[in-house]
Amino acid sequence: MKKLISIGIAIALAPSIAGAGALEEVIVTAQKRSQSINDVGLSVSAATGDQISDAGITDTGDLIKVSPGLVFTASQNGTPLFSLRGVGFNDYTLGASPAVSVYVDEVPLAYGAFTKGATLDLERVEVLKGPQGLLFGQNSTGGAINYIAAKPTQELEAGAKLSYGSFNRIDTEAHVSGPLSENVAGRVAFATTQADEWQESVGSNRELGKEDLFKGRAQLQFDVSERTTILAGVNGWNDKSDTQAAQLQGLQLQYSSPSEPLVSDTVETQNRIDAFFVQPNAKNNARSAEWDEDRDLSRDDSFHNSLYG
Repeated sequence: MKKLISIGIAIALAPSIAGAGALEEVIVTAQKRSQSINDVGLSVSAATGDQISDAGITDTGDLIKVSPGLVFTASQNGTPLFSLRGVGFNDYTLGASPAVSVYVDEVPLAYGAFTKGATLDLERVEVLKGPQGLLFGQNSTGGAINYIAAKPTQELEAGAKLSYGSFNRIDTEAHVSGPLSENVAGRVAFATTQADEWQESVGSNRELGKEDLFKGRAQLQFDVSERTTILAGVNGWNDKSDTQAAQLQGLQLQYSSPSEPLVSDTVETQNRIDAFFVQPNAKNNARSAEWDEDRDLSRDDSFHNSLYG
């Protein structure tokens, strides 16, 4: 068993202007306009970019650290499933519309599989609990998660983070922002995750679970006049990580009614049950799993979108 290690380094080239211990007022756009979170008549959990970084949030599933009532489940094919206050849609197919919608700068990410790059270089995140169909559309019966990306600045600033963890996991993130001309500012941010395999086959010496993820964002802000600003940007990510294999913990049959036939083909069903029982059990070892030798669990997923406003 490899020893668990976690080391983190953060560098900021722009000094903080907030006083130590000062309470920061959180401004949210939960109702499509800027308001203090204390003036919003909704149940909202909000966290600033610094709070997100301090909590070690690198993925949408990590928001459970700052938002009570949010539940995240990783499905068998890597599609994230979200529920708020027990309301969600337990369908792990890639094309299933969620019941908890996710947005980046109010642009919807239609499916849960699109959300991998949403946590990059944020100003804040807002988790709205309860039905949000009036403002956020029909796929938000459980609630909505709205990410607000950090915007270009009129002063030069930059920052970087580096962390090292178990299985040679290396997380890096960096950004640079500043003026390009008198009326134009830009911001570029990227993050990468690299890690070795961590899952072990119960029946052989095979390993699975490597991580290879890249996230990036670039933005340009044009100050057309004192009252008009145009923001254009592009976001994207590429994921060449392994899909996590399932663990066999046991088999339990569910009966609908003693008077009703259980299945139409009892012989075939029994054959499938017997096939499960001959498989090795993962027991209480979180690293143990099993998968077919001829099954390719690697992936090469990518996503990008552009926005302006």
